Amino acid sequence: MSYIDPNALAAWELLGTTSNIIGGKYFLGGTQIDQTNVFADIYAAGSSKYTSRQFQFDTGVDIELDRVLKGLSFHTKFAVDYATTYITSYNNVYSVFTPTWSNYGGQDVIVGLTKYNNDEKPGTQNIGSSGSNRTVAFSGYFNYENKFNEVHNLSAMLIASGYQQTRSGEYYNINNANLALQLGYNYNRNIMPISGLPASIPANYRKGIGLVSPPPLPWDGE
Repeated sequence: MSYIDPNALAAWELLGTTSNIIGGKYFLGGTQIDQTNVFADIYAAGSSKYTSRQFQFDTGVDIELDRVLKGLSFHTKFAVDYATTYITSYNNVYSVFTPTWSNYGGQDVIVGLTKYNNDEKPGTQNIGSSGSNRTVAFSGYFNYENKFNEVHNLSAMLIASGYQQTRSGEYYNINNANLALQLGYNYNRNIMPISGLPASIPANYRKGIGLVSPPPLPWDGE
């Protein structure tokens, strides 16, 4: 504003129509083509606030079922992950000025201003760019371990798990479910056949049997 000719009364009157005088020294500049710019937006276009909220919860239960069957137990876990995001904003319209320059006695001065737009502050809060993601997960399994006649060791595990994801803007949810069965047998620590049946992989890969011999026990020479 220090470059404005004190005698350019029309220019001073135009500046009196805007409240966006930065630091009492600077007005917002622009042209008929570029009536906004990033610097003017920072000072006068309003404000915006990004908000992100997250909620996470998990719990589990362990139950011993020896009263039903010796060596049987049940374990389960449940989890929820929920997140939301959105942007609140106050959008203002601001005026910009195009200066007309002249030269007096070798000094550049502003002798006129052209104004584009008018200051508007509606005070309306806008909410946009909202989104939400939700994941619910569950897993549970029965576990059985028991020994018979001190030489027969039997174990079994039936497992079920799954999760569901819901995302804003997507019509279909993402679902996943798994079911598996594991069996184990140990005879006097010598032979351990193990079989598994996971239900989440193709059928021709679902079965497997392996024989594993443990390392020899220490021998004292007697």
